[in-house]
Amino acid sequence: MHFDSYNNIFGNREFESNVLSDSATEYTPFDYDFNQDIVPHIINQFTDEKAEIKRNLENIKLFSHGSGIGILFRNFDFTLTNALFKLDNYNYSEYISTMIFVNCRMGKTLLDAPDFGIAFYDCVFEENFTIDIRNKEEYGGAPIEFSKCTFNGEINFENINIDASICINECLFNDHSVWQMRQFARDVANKPGSTLYTLRVKNCIFRGEVDFSKACIPARSIFDTLTFYKDINFSETKFAEQITFHNLCFAPLTSKTMKNGFKSFIDALNLRKYKKEAKYYETHYGNIDTRKVDKAEFDIAVESGWLNIKQATMFLGVKYNSLLDMRKDDKVLGQQRIPYVGEGKNSRYYIPLLQAYKDKDMKRVKELEIEMRNKENEQ
Repeated sequence: MHFDSYNNIFGNREFESNVLSDSATEYTPFDYDFNQDIVPHIINQFTDEKAEIKRNLENIKLFSHGSGIGILFRNFDFTLTNALFKLDNYNYSEYISTMIFVNCRMGKTLLDAPDFGIAFYDCVFEENFTIDIRNKEEYGGAPIEFSKCTFNGEINFENINIDASICINECLFNDHSVWQMRQFARDVANKPGSTLYTLRVKNCIFRGEVDFSKACIPARSIFDTLTFYKDINFSETKFAEQITFHNLCFAPLTSKTMKNGFKSFIDALNLRKYKKEAKYYETHYGNIDTRKVDKAEFDIAVESGWLNIKQATMFLGVKYNSLLDMRKDDKVLGQQRIPYVGEGKNSRYYIPLLQAYKDKDMKRVKELEIEMRNKENEQ
C-alpha cells in the first residue's frame, strides 16, 4: 500500500521499511550501484567493448533515446537514505540523458532533469521533492513529466528558472502537499525572443497549498480541469499570452487566506488582459449571493438534516452556478466531490456531509456518504 508520510503508523521511514521488509510489497528496495552494476551493461549494450557483468538488471531498462542513453526504473522504493545516495550517482552521470520512473516511491531528495528529460508515471512522493535542471546552459526545454502521481509533501519547481516544458496530468496533491511554483521561470520572462516552452496542468486535484507567487507562466500554457481545495497564491504572478484556463473549480472560500489567494488569482488575470476569464471565475466563486434562498425555509431544512441545492450553496458559502458547474464536471469525471442523493432539482445534500466538506475532512466525507445513502434507502 501507499503510505501518507504525515499519517504514518511507523513514524519513521527506516523503522517502517525494516518492519515491512519480510512481507510482499509492491516496491523493491533500490540498491543498484551505478558504476558497478549499470556501467558494465551500458558498455556492452551501447559500445563495441565488453565488460564483465556481475549483476543482472531487474526492473531497470536501458534504451537509446536520441543521441543519448535513457534509463527506466520500475517498482522501486527510493525513500531510504542509501537508495537516495545511490540515485545521486545516476542523476549526475554524463552517460544518462533521460530518466523515467514507473510506480516508484520517492523520498526527500532533489533530482535534476537530464538533457533529454525526466518523467514520473504512477509514482508516490512521500516527502518534499525538488526538481531542477542538470545543465542549464545547454538545456533545450526537454520535457519534465508527472502523470498519475500522488504527492504527500512539497513538490518544488522554484529552481526551474529557464526554458522548460512541464506536464502534470491526472495527479493528486494530498492534504499536506504544497505545489511550490514560486518564482518559476523568473529569469526568462522578460527576455526578447525567449522560447519559454509550456506548463501544462490537466485533470489534477489540489487538496494542499498552491503557490505561484512571482512566477512567470509561459505562453501557450494550459490549466485544464483542476480543483483547488485550500490556499492559493498568485501574488505578482505574470501570465504570458495564449494561456488556456478551462474547468477550474475552487472550494468554498471559508477563510481569509483563501479569499485573499483567490483575489490574487483574479488580479493576476486582470493584469495580463485575461479579463473575460477573471470575470467568469469571480462571478462563479467570488462574492456570494444568497438572496434567492428563503431564510425561514432554510432554517426548517437545517432541522431536517437535508438541504436542496440552493440551500446547500448558502450552507457552503458558494454561488449556485459554481455548484452546478462542479456537478457538471463531476459527471464527466465520473465522481461526486460533494456527494448527494436524488437527481436534478430534487437532489438533496446531507448536512453532516456538507459540514465535513467545509472542514476539508475528506475521509469523513466518504464515511458520511455511506451513512447518507443508507438513510436515503430507509426512507
